[in-house]
Amino acid sequence: MDSPRERFFAGVRAQAPPLIGIVPFGLVTGVASIAAGLTPFETLAMSIACFSGVVQLVSVQLHAAGAPLAVILATAAVLSLRLVMYSVGLTPWLGSLPLRWKLAVAYVLTDNAYALAVVDFRHHPDRGNKHWFLIGTGAISWTVWQISVLVGIFVGAQVPASWGLDFTFALTFLALLVAVVPDRASAFAAIVGGGAALAAYFLPLKLGLVTAALAGIAAGMAWHALEKKWSG
Repeated sequence: MDSPRERFFAGVRAQAPPLIGIVPFGLVTGVASIAAGLTPFETLAMSIACFSGVVQLVSVQLHAAGAPLAVILATAAVLSLRLVMYSVGLTPWLGSLPLRWKLAVAYVLTDNAYALAVVDFRHHPDRGNKHWFLIGTGAISWTVWQISVLVGIFVGAQVPASWGLDFTFALTFLALLVAVVPDRASAFAAIVGGGAALAAYFLPLKLGLVTAALAGIAAGMAWHALEKKWSG
């Protein structure tokens, strides 16, 4: 099963089960973007340009809070740093690809796609066209995500502005928090980041979120270092 077509659809099949979690996330992103004052065109353009639910939601929240563009871009860059690590992790298998394919893979690379790809590549090291597997996972995710955001845009546009949908931000991030706190280190990072967000709330230029993110990352790394020291 080494042809591009077979590897592509292998990626599609591998990504199919997690799609159930993409749909509600996309719906909320579309609704929240409209509630924050973005037009349907701006929301969809942003969704296509960044293809990252977390980055889009945080950027929309900062926009709604009146943060400068430089702060929004810096925050998006910080949140996307994990993709650099994913790219390094894929280098042993995809490092020799031409630039055009590297760019295609980079665009559709997500957390789940990376995890699925690493498992597949390690179990089947001799299979060719590995990049088509990643493109398959990304293509189905991208399609479902954009459709979900479009539905969210439609729903958000039908809701009267007087209803106030700002609560969707809090609900979405609470749901994300539950999903990404699987261990003590993550819980400690979440607690420290939350405390830092409250303490830095009054910083100018809405820099509290960036400060909280950096504090949470540092706390999680410190906890992991202490765990290794204690276990050793």
